[in-house]
Amino acid sequence: MGNAVKAIQQGQYKTALPIVDDSELGDLSRHINNLAEGLNQASREQQQAMAQLIQTREEAERANNAKSDFLAMMSHELRTPMNGVLGMLQLLETTEMTEEQTEYAALASESTEHLLKVINDILDFSRIERAALELEHIPFNLTDLINSCAQAFQHSAQQRGLALRLPIPPGMDALRVRGDPTRIRQILVNLIGNALKFTEHGSVSVEPHWQTLDHELVWFTCTVRDSGIGISAERLELMFDAFQQADSSISRRYGGTGLGLPIARTLAERMGGTLRAQSEEGRGSVFTLEIPLAIDQQSLPSIAPDAERKNSAGEGRHVLLVEDNPVNRTVVEAMLRSLGFEVSLATDGAEAIRSAESLIFTAILMDCRLPLIDGYEATRQIRQLPGCADLPIIALTANALQGDREACLAAGMNDYLAKPFKRTDLQHVLQRWVQ
Repeated sequence: MGNAVKAIQQGQYKTALPIVDDSELGDLSRHINNLAEGLNQASREQQQAMAQLIQTREEAERANNAKSDFLAMMSHELRTPMNGVLGMLQLLETTEMTEEQTEYAALASESTEHLLKVINDILDFSRIERAALELEHIPFNLTDLINSCAQAFQHSAQQRGLALRLPIPPGMDALRVRGDPTRIRQILVNLIGNALKFTEHGSVSVEPHWQTLDHELVWFTCTVRDSGIGISAERLELMFDAFQQADSSISRRYGGTGLGLPIARTLAERMGGTLRAQSEEGRGSVFTLEIPLAIDQQSLPSIAPDAERKNSAGEGRHVLLVEDNPVNRTVVEAMLRSLGFEVSLATDGAEAIRSAESLIFTAILMDCRLPLIDGYEATRQIRQLPGCADLPIIALTANALQGDREACLAAGMNDYLAKPFKRTDLQHVLQRWVQ
């Protein structure tokens, strides 16, 4: 009996006690056997329930991954035609147009930019869900970043009769830090854009502050304050839930996906900071971003204005554009020629390799998804050609998923530009590599 009880303690419920007689000892043996049988049944049911839970969880994870992959794929497929639309509109704006045509082109560009923001939000949301979002750690000037964010909205604010204020505290002009300027800009653009969108009268102020924590870190705070419609206290935190807005009328009246603030808060938290909100209905809102940033120990030399203008011209420089999509090929070729570059074209990886063998190029702009030989393999083969080991090769691709940049760099490419991109984006990346 002692061995049977010990077996039950160890989870072995199938060891039955023999029933010797009808005495109290026999009754006790029967009770222990009944207990063991009940425990054995409960153990089987628990294992079945756990197996079912594991299966359900795996199915849910597969469904969630399928959803994220679908969102990522759709955003990729949308970015390719978007590059053609946005690029053509930008080229159209450089031509002579009537006042009415200029207005139409500006409205079309604005609508395209809005659609691109929705696509980028969906892509970021799928990255965050898959824990596939990585942050950069590069040097940048904090004041320049904040100024560029505010400057992007100055025209819109003036048209609507709103004051957009940006007081820069003393000493911030010379402050260089290390972090992810793209993601910080994304947060600030979202906050400023929301403040202007929900403010019909009055002003929006962007108030940056910084405090030195030690010789390596600063604590950066940026408050965006508006005099807009405000949000009730009980609905304030709901604004940070995905696809949520204060109420359905907000979405109908002002638009938006409800992804901007959840993504902004997630980015702030990933950078070790916070994004807080205060608001009162009818009296405006205050959103405060706080993040730690590393002080850049090596101040990079700034480019003089004259030198920047000189480097922006591609006169006398010959680039190879490798792109199989005819619309994107036309757009990028026109952008390059408007920057002064001489352009040769290739429509697949094999043709790109032959061109690199026979001609001398200042740089190659390489799409990654190409017929015959893809951009990755074409880059690897070009690197083996004489004189091409240090040739700048820049990826132009609609792929904007986690790991794509790393795949481009691993193949031997120098840089990466995700479609759709603006003419200024192309200009800046060429300035980095074409001296």
